[in-house]
Amino acid sequence: MAIISMGRIDKKLFLVIIVEIINLINLIILQEVDEKNYNDTLITFEEELGTIIIGLLMLYKLKKSPSIKYKNKRSFKYIIYLFILRLIKSSYETFYNGTMSNDYKFKKILNTVNGIELILMSIGTYILLKYKYYIHHMISMFIYFSLGVTIDLIIRSFTEIHYNYVYIYIIYMLNDVTVFCYLKYMMDKLYYNYKEVVLYWGLIGLIINLITKGSLSIYQYKKEIKDSILDGLKDYFDNINISTFIFFQLFYFIINRGIYNYLVILMIDYFKPNFIIITDELYVYIRLIAYQNRPNKYYTFIPFLFQILALLFYFEILEFNCFKWNKNTIKNIQKREAKLDNESRSESRNESIVELNDTYLIEERETILNEESISYK
Repeated sequence: MAIISMGRIDKKLFLVIIVEIINLINLIILQEVDEKNYNDTLITFEEELGTIIIGLLMLYKLKKSPSIKYKNKRSFKYIIYLFILRLIKSSYETFYNGTMSNDYKFKKILNTVNGIELILMSIGTYILLKYKYYIHHMISMFIYFSLGVTIDLIIRSFTEIHYNYVYIYIIYMLNDVTVFCYLKYMMDKLYYNYKEVVLYWGLIGLIINLITKGSLSIYQYKKEIKDSILDGLKDYFDNINISTFIFFQLFYFIINRGIYNYLVILMIDYFKPNFIIITDELYVYIRLIAYQNRPNKYYTFIPFLFQILALLFYFEILEFNCFKWNKNTIKNIQKREAKLDNESRSESRNESIVELNDTYLIEERETILNEESISYK
């Protein structure tokens, strides 16, 4: 038997590749195109508008309504919960990430952050969705996290940030993981169709961005803060070419970000929310190699390669056949269940044959006795 073998391969895994391609196209656009051609504030609204449009288009094709049994599990309070979770996420991105200096932003250690989020995602799905994790998951998580820390050590990321407000980022990470676990909970346990979730995601995001961006704009205006959101919008519209505006702000970002959010929610529906880590890790590493001027970045290739291998084992795309680490993979669990099912069916057939034979013998014996009685008379 080979030490490493292929695990469970699902055709839907191509969805992960498509999501990553869309991610990379967006990365190239943001890095290669002059920043004067687009505005970050507008992009946040266009992302939600694109998601709403795609959600409405998909819902238009959704003809089946949930059964009464499933409707009873729904309540407006679950939408409120999603609103609160997204509000926390957007508040961080607007008020903290949008106003603090780069020295306090933890995006510089995203390789480590992804490792922490994989652990948190596993804990979250275990608690909320009752997913089971075994020894191969634990080992893969530990290796992935350790290699992420190693990469950030190699490129010296830990020395470039301050940790005064690290507790705020910890809250953000916990909330970010909870958001994706909750989306899966809505679709798996509350029976929301993923198309409905896409629409709710866009509508909630649009409302929250109006609240957060609007509040920050008013605060900046009253305090006469330079480089405010309103200043950025004014400069953008003063200098932008109308055709460039139409292409980027009214076409590209609406479609790109809308499709991206749709596919991410679809991926969560098909798989575990943990799969988001794959696309995040690839995005972070490609951005590091292609666009960031970091020391020793090319030395990170080997630990990155082993990170990907760890993820393949974690998601059971590959299986390690030694030390019984592959005993509790989904593929082998299904094999054991199928074997038990076949054995159970075989035993049932044998019991039926025995019962049939006994019945036949008893009936045959009774017939002979009856015939003897008649003959005797």
